[in-house]
Amino acid sequence: MTAILYDARWVGNHGIGRFASELQKAIPDLFPFHANRRPWHPTDPVILGAALWRRNPKLFFSPGYNSPIGWPGPFVFTLHDLNHLCVSENSNALKRAYYRHIIKPACRRAEAVLTVSEYSKQEIVAWAKVNEDKVVNVEMVWAHRFLRRGKNMTPDIPICFMSAAENRTRIFRVC
Repeated sequence: MTAILYDARWVGNHGIGRFASELQKAIPDLFPFHANRRPWHPTDPVILGAALWRRNPKLFFSPGYNSPIGWPGPFVFTLHDLNHLCVSENSNALKRAYYRHIIKPACRRAEAVLTVSEYSKQEIVAWAKVNEDKVVNVEMVWAHRFLRRGKNMTPDIPICFMSAAENRTRIFRVC
């Protein structure tokens, strides 16, 4: 039996991919899960649930928002934010249905839901109606190698990171 099966399909040169890669480096005892389908495919939760029945890990851990359906074992997944619900440019009826019927129930079934900011944590707790202790803010601590070394920098103006610099994910509004 594998101790922690880690969804390594997320590793790549994109936001969740970099997060996934850094976590995989930082936690050496993860056993990578690979499959020929993308973890964001709408049918992945059902197929993933069946694959977990066969592998029977002690814990399934996803650095992304996919979660298993039909598998009764423990799992942890990561919901970076709710932008597919909150930002009209990134939302549509299928995404809203996926969040309502797949992600919200997964938030309730999961051992824990990881997220990357205190703001996202509070939004997820309110939206999914889960106990605050279930949602863990990991604060992007994995990105220590990207932080500036030496004297702290205090900007004169507020800084707000909007989103990835890709047309499909750019957010055109002020936080």
